[in-house]
Amino acid sequence: MIFVIGSVLAGAAACSAKKSDEVAQSAQTLSPAGEPSALRTADAPAASGPGQNEQDRAGLGRDVGKADGTPEGRPRKMIRTGSLTLEVDDYERARAAVERLVKQSGGMVASIEVGRAEGSGAAATLVLRIPEGELDGAVAALGRIGTLTRESIRAEDVSETYYDLAARLRNGKRLEERMVELAAKAGGVKDLLEVEREIGRVREGIEVMEGQMRGLDDRTSLATLTVEIRARVAYVPFEEPGLAGKIDRAFSSSLRGLRDAGEGLLLFLVSALPWLVPIGAAALVLRRRLRRRV
Repeated sequence: MIFVIGSVLAGAAACSAKKSDEVAQSAQTLSPAGEPSALRTADAPAASGPGQNEQDRAGLGRDVGKADGTPEGRPRKMIRTGSLTLEVDDYERARAAVERLVKQSGGMVASIEVGRAEGSGAAATLVLRIPEGELDGAVAALGRIGTLTRESIRAEDVSETYYDLAARLRNGKRLEERMVELAAKAGGVKDLLEVEREIGRVREGIEVMEGQMRGLDDRTSLATLTVEIRARVAYVPFEEPGLAGKIDRAFSSSLRGLRDAGEGLLLFLVSALPWLVPIGAAALVLRRRLRRRV
């Protein structure tokens, strides 16, 4: 009987030690930044042992090696941006045509900035978000609305970054699932708290990567096109005036000169008025003294 009880206690101690090893192994898979280190070390030589077999069953580190470049069968992920400048005869009609074109292509107007300067026509800058597959057709259609004076289209290939991030995100979720299983098997409160703490760190890294994926999806699915619309100002050529025009110009110039001279004299008299009183009084006193001497 004593032998049976000792065997049971020894088995329980071994089971508890195994659970502690699993918790420690899961904790070691985390980096200081909260991101699973298994996502960064998938290219390292595989280690042998029971821990490695458990990771293989959990599916950790399988997709990282496939995220290099663009795997076969997956489309390239491109971020396309561009800018156009259009000169138009009718500003209101051109702006309505641009907005109608964006709506037909399934895009949207992200922002509008309108300016009107004296002596020049109206102008507007529209930031458009257009589905990436419709960008080329939209640029061609916009060029027919007015005179295309400037065009710039750029493309950035982010396929490697996108698919690498997708693989790391899948691996992070698998690690989270595995750690949840370990939490269910944790034998003590200390082990459970440690696993839950590490699950929180893994979840934080997963949320960061999910945000990055959403940003890449938005930028690759919708191209950004900045369209500047300028109303064309009619050019009026200079014409040399005839004799009548020259006479009218000379007479008008003379009248302006006479008016400016009168205004200048009036301003001088007004500004000199405060000095006339003391100067007149001094002249009067000086005149009386001269008469007395005579």
